[in-house]
Amino acid sequence: MLSRLKHLNVYLKDSNKKPLLQVLKECVLYGRDKKMIPTDYFRKYLYRKDVVNYKNYLSLKEFYQIVGSQKMVFPEVTAILANKLSFYNHCVNLNIPTPTLLSYNFNTRWFYNNIGYTLNTKESVLQFFACVFKDSQNNFLFLKPTLGQGGQGCFLLKKENLDSQIENIYPALIANSYVHQDYIEQHDSINSIFRNSVNTIRIDTYIDANNEAHVLSALCVLAWETPLPTTHILEGFIYL
Repeated sequence: MLSRLKHLNVYLKDSNKKPLLQVLKECVLYGRDKKMIPTDYFRKYLYRKDVVNYKNYLSLKEFYQIVGSQKMVFPEVTAILANKLSFYNHCVNLNIPTPTLLSYNFNTRWFYNNIGYTLNTKESVLQFFACVFKDSQNNFLFLKPTLGQGGQGCFLLKKENLDSQIENIYPALIANSYVHQDYIEQHDSINSIFRNSVNTIRIDTYIDANNEAHVLSALCVLAWETPLPTTHILEGFIYL
């Protein structure tokens, strides 16, 4: 909630906003119709002069009601998509290009080259990743929480200064489960905008009554402020 209040500061600095009385009226009506505190009125820039049909915009609550609806979510499919290890194996089985999985861990239980290890010290984790870096000849590894979402909890592990990085992230690694994958170098044109994050493309699709798939839209999410491994909506970003 506090992160969403940041948009009030954006509103105050925006020169393209509607008159104050109109904003107050629309804000109250939007909150009444959506049955929630109307932070989305500001988060979605509905206060701007060119927005007329402000009530037609979904609130975050309505969005989650839709994406979480049993009419749209199949538990069997969700179980595959939500778990990054299962999703990786699913992609491999279907020959869908995906970054190579080099190793993974379930808390203190670690796996590499189909061999399991119990690692419960910083030194053993450091040796584990040193071996992965040496064998793969990579300079970077991308670590993602197995059940994470939205880019949260990811780490970009670098071969250089590996010991100091393990010192910082060791508690998170052994407290959670992670997949350890190849790092994908993004295009130079994207790097020229912001090279300190992996900037993602989000594609909205739907399947019609004839079982035909359609692409509704595609958005490139570019970080511009905070150097995180991935773009995340709670940090600085822009849509293209």
